[in-house]
Amino acid sequence: MLSALMLLVLLSGAASSASAAKEGKSPVSAQDCSPLPRELLAGRGIYVGELHGTQEMPKVLACFVKQAVVQIEGPVVVSLELPPETSPAWALEWAHPSDGRTSQAMVDLINWLRTLRDKSGRVTIDYQLGCRFDGVPADPDAFGNKCMGESITASMAKGFVIAYSGTSHAARLETPTKRAAAFLPDSIKTVEIIVSNGGSAWGTYNNSAPGPSPILGRQDLSGMNGIIPGQDPGFEYAYVIKDITASYPADTAPSVAQSKTASKPVRKKTSH
Repeated sequence: MLSALMLLVLLSGAASSASAAKEGKSPVSAQDCSPLPRELLAGRGIYVGELHGTQEMPKVLACFVKQAVVQIEGPVVVSLELPPETSPAWALEWAHPSDGRTSQAMVDLINWLRTLRDKSGRVTIDYQLGCRFDGVPADPDAFGNKCMGESITASMAKGFVIAYSGTSHAARLETPTKRAAAFLPDSIKTVEIIVSNGGSAWGTYNNSAPGPSPILGRQDLSGMNGIIPGQDPGFEYAYVIKDITASYPADTAPSVAQSKTASKPVRKKTSH
């Protein structure tokens, strides 16, 4: 088991270039991360709600993981809103982007998580979209949220969980559809990433075709940064960042070299 000092050395690398990302280096430095309150790390996990398709929000997750690995003695499980790497759906997801979950920023994040997993021996990467169903569910939204909630619950048996999904799934709400977070115990704290100035994100926002879309900011939170009390229903905390920039779909799935179980990278036909 690595000491806290050794882990800090491991986690301290900063890299934003493409070459650094391929090596699985950290997408953020310690200076980029606002400290998390002790009570947020005192339960059994954190459920982080994001806006898909940005460069900045996966970096926020990296900040959460960094602090959890240093401050928590046991295993840390990172749960992502993607199919398992060993399933056929993994390749399909990366080959046909629609909502920003397979952006280049996510490739950088996953490659770093794999490196952290292999070097620390304390990090596990889980995936939320592994449920099987014959045919088409009567209510795909309800089925998907239940699947995600059950997957995150299963991850809790392995250690402290940091789950990462779209904001609508991470809100602890029962109506109009029971969201994924509502299947989890209160010991999993919900956190919404909120942008104050606005910017752009890649996806199908504003009922548009997939692509970069303008995103309005929350001007009432201007000047705030990091963790604050929750601002929207279903969230106990919010994590405020200033600006967001669209992260385009990755050209390939995360590199096989960074994982012992990853499937073969798939070239995408989409152009930027």
